[in-house]
Amino acid sequence: MINVKPTAKHIKSIKKHKRFLEKWKMWGFAYYDGEDYYFAAQYTQITGSLTGYLILNQDGEDLPLSQVLSQAYYLVRYNTMVHNTISAMVPQMAKSRKTYEEMLGLLKNNQHEIVKQRPDLTEAVRKMIELNEYSVKMSDKIREIVYRLGGYQRDITQGRGYFDQKFFDVMDDEYGKYSELMYKYGIQERDLQKDYARLSEALDISNISISSSDKRKLKTLLKATQETNEKELTKSLETFEKDDQGNQLYIDLNNIKESLAKNREDIGKRDFQKITVPIIRNKS
Repeated sequence: MINVKPTAKHIKSIKKHKRFLEKWKMWGFAYYDGEDYYFAAQYTQITGSLTGYLILNQDGEDLPLSQVLSQAYYLVRYNTMVHNTISAMVPQMAKSRKTYEEMLGLLKNNQHEIVKQRPDLTEAVRKMIELNEYSVKMSDKIREIVYRLGGYQRDITQGRGYFDQKFFDVMDDEYGKYSELMYKYGIQERDLQKDYARLSEALDISNISISSSDKRKLKTLLKATQETNEKELTKSLETFEKDDQGNQLYIDLNNIKESLAKNREDIGKRDFQKITVPIIRNKS
């Protein structure tokens, strides 16, 4: 069986590229391209700022840059997926859903009386209930994605010690489910903005026979939702709909997951060439 753990040769090669006031970290996994296993070392300043990468083959050799670009791309993309799972998905998984649960309960309990007095709000209230049901379940859906990704990561770092193209594609597909989940929520929330205002106004001026307590709570939640959306929703959706240079990205609403995956891949390849390649320390 091939040993795919870093060896003393790898450490020796890494130290040759270490610069003054820099730290290095050898990633504890490899990428297998079908012929050889490739490792990555990451260099940072003492402050933590990223300063470079070094890609080494199974024998700890520092190959020419042109021979390791593809391997470096997959190593960096894989590491980015793991990082984003921890930094973005885990906080969302732990996010309280209490507000959505309260809104859902109030809308369901008072749906009949609201639409009886304001039948023009029937579809709007139905959509609000549907979206809040979706929101309440999001933590569990995100948790499932995080746990699967965590299982893949453990398989790599504690088991086989490497990943290949097929494994990367499986992991990337699971990773993409999170983006799809968040984007679908965002566009539905955006579509409801005017309806939130209409319902809030109706609670003020219409003779809707619901308890004053429920009316007060519902108005408070609607106002908080509108304010949050005004501050955060547009910015959040722009992370999907525009790149970091403000260019519009195409998203097929009938094929959201695939569209987001393509945009993510295109931006990943662009950033790899623009940002990563210049700091790879393999010899030219």
